[in-house]
Amino acid sequence: MAVTDNDTPGLVLSPTALEMTEGGSAGFTVKLATEPTDTVTVAITGHSGTDLTLDTTRLTFTSNWNEPQTVTVTAGEDSDTANEFETLRATASGGGYDLTANVTVTVTDNYDLTANVTVTVTDNDDDLPPSSTPPSSTPVVAIMGGSAITEGEDASFTLTATPAPAPGTNINVAVTISDSGSFARTGQIGSRVVSINDSGTASFTVSTENDSVDEEDGRITVVVQGGTDHRPHGSNAVASVTVGDDDAPAVMAPNGWHLRFGRTVSQQVLDALQGRFAARPTAGLALTVAGEAITSAPPLEEHEGVLAKALGFETITTEALVQGSSFSFTPSAEGAAPQPAFWGQGTLASFTGQEAAFSLDGDVTTALLGADWSTERWRAGAALSHSWGSGSYEAEKDTDQEISSTLTGLFPYGRYGLTPRLGIWAVAGYGWGQLSLEPDGTDGEYQPGANLTMAAVGLDGLLIDGGAEGLNLTTTTDLLTLSTTSEEVDGVQSSEGSVSRLRLGLVATRPVPLAHGASLLPSLEIGVRQDSGDAETGFGLELGAGLTWEDPQHGISAQVRGRTLLTHADEDFREQGMALSFFWQPHPSHRGPSFSLSHAVGATAAGGMDALLRPTVIEGMD
Repeated sequence: MAVTDNDTPGLVLSPTALEMTEGGSAGFTVKLATEPTDTVTVAITGHSGTDLTLDTTRLTFTSNWNEPQTVTVTAGEDSDTANEFETLRATASGGGYDLTANVTVTVTDNYDLTANVTVTVTDNDDDLPPSSTPPSSTPVVAIMGGSAITEGEDASFTLTATPAPAPGTNINVAVTISDSGSFARTGQIGSRVVSINDSGTASFTVSTENDSVDEEDGRITVVVQGGTDHRPHGSNAVASVTVGDDDAPAVMAPNGWHLRFGRTVSQQVLDALQGRFAARPTAGLALTVAGEAITSAPPLEEHEGVLAKALGFETITTEALVQGSSFSFTPSAEGAAPQPAFWGQGTLASFTGQEAAFSLDGDVTTALLGADWSTERWRAGAALSHSWGSGSYEAEKDTDQEISSTLTGLFPYGRYGLTPRLGIWAVAGYGWGQLSLEPDGTDGEYQPGANLTMAAVGLDGLLIDGGAEGLNLTTTTDLLTLSTTSEEVDGVQSSEGSVSRLRLGLVATRPVPLAHGASLLPSLEIGVRQDSGDAETGFGLELGAGLTWEDPQHGISAQVRGRTLLTHADEDFREQGMALSFFWQPHPSHRGPSFSLSHAVGATAAGGMDALLRPTVIEGMD
C-alpha cells in the first residue's frame, strides 16, 4: 500500500541460508521491498577466495523492483574433509537504497574417506544409523533433527558418535546453527559446543520466537564441525527442523481504499452543492421520487409514471430510487430578507484504483439533507451527509480483503454573487465514521475509526458578457483538497493520506447574426486539470471547438463539435472526437413532422470540457 509512505527501503532475500554439497548448486532470489526513486544496483560479494562461484554478481532494478531475480551459487570440489561456511553479501545502492543483506552458505564435504581402504565390519548395533559405522577408530559424529515444530517451540537435535568415546572421556563437538525465516530467538544462532560422553549420544535444543508476523514457514539447520578428536559424518553432518508459522494473514492498511472513498464522498457533496448554487430559489415544494416529479396536478393526468412504479407495473431499483429522489422546499421567494430553504437528495458513485501490488474498487451511496438562506447575492448554509460504501482489495498471491465504511459529515457552504451571472463559492467539511476490514482466510473483523477533512473553493459563471453580438467568456474553476485518517487497532496500522485537484475550464462564444433571424454561434473551450497526492495523479489539457447554425424561421438547426486531448498523464493515451447533428422542426409545437440526424466519430464530443473535468479522476490513469 502512496498515502503517507513510511515504508523503509530493504532487500528481500529468499532463502537467507543455502545448503549444498561439494559440486552442487543452489540459488536465492533478490527483490526490493519498496519502490525506488531511481535505478538500484545490487552487487553480490563474499565469494572471492572461496570455492564458490556465482552465475552473476550484479543485479539491476528499475520498474521491475518487486520482481525476484535469481543468483545461482555453485560449490567447487576440494580434497579436504572439512565443511565450509561462507557469507555472501548483497549490497544495494542508488534510488534511495544504501544497505546490505547477507546469505549464509553451508557446503558439506563429500570427500570419500574410505577410498583405498578395505574394512570388514560386523554390525551388531541396531540403534545406530546404517551408514554410521566409521572406517577408523576416530569417532564420526552424525546429527539427526527432531520432528517439525510451530514457532515458539524448541527444535530438537541429537548427535551420535561412532564409536562412542572411551569410558570416562568426552568429546566436544562444535556445531553451527543457522535460521531460515528469522524464527530463532536472539542468541540461538551461531556456534555452540555440545559434549558427548561415553554413552555416544547427546541432545540439545534451539529455541524459536513466537511472533505476530504472518510469514512463510522456515527451518533451523545445524551443521557438525570437524575437530581433533572427531570428524563429521559425510552424509549425516547436516540436519534441519521445519518451523511452521501460525500467525494470521497480515491485514493490508486501509488507506488506499479509504482515501478514494473519502474523495468520492467529497465529490458527491460538491456536485450536489453546485446544483444548489446554479438553481434560483423557487417558492413551494419540489419533490422527485425515483425520477418522477410529484406535483399538485391530478394524479391521472401528470403522475402516470409515479403510479406505474407504485403499483409495480415498472420495476424500481435501489439505485434508481436513491439517485432519482430529491426534494426542495422554500417557504417564500419574495422580500429582501434572507429566505430559508430546505433540501435533500441521494447520490451513487463508484471508484476503482491501483496501488503497487494490488487493485481496489468500491461503491458509495450518500444521502444529503441541507438548509440554507439566500439573498439577492448571498447563499449560505450547511449540509449533513451520511455515506456508506463497500468494496475490496485484490492483492498478489490471491490475498483479498473485503472492506466497507460508513461516514457522517457536516459541510458548511456559501456562495457570493460578484455579478448576477458570476459567483465565488467555498465549502468545508469534516466527517467521522468507521471502517470494517475482513481479510480472506480469517474469521476476524477489524473496525478502526476513520475521519475525513475537506475544503474546496471555486469560481463559476460569466466572466465576460458580450450580449447577443459580442464575445462571451464562461469559466468553471475549482480547487479541492482533502485528507483521510484511520486509527490503529490490533493487527492494523493507522493510516493517513491526502489528495488535491485543480480544475480550470473556459468557454468562449461569439454569436454572429445572419439574415432572416438566422445566426451562427462559434465556440472554443479549453480544460486544464491537475490531480496530486496519494491516489491517482496526473495532468490533463483538452481543447474543444464547435459551430452551431440556427434558422428559427424555417425550424432548422445544425451543429458540428470536436474535441482533442492535448496532454495526458499517460503519454500513450490519446482521445479525439467529432460529432455532427441536424434537426428540422417547421412548427414550434410538438405536433407535425420533424426530422433529426446525427453522427459521431471517435470519443464523445458532446459535453465538451466536462469530459476532462467531470470524472472523479482523469480517464486513462491508473
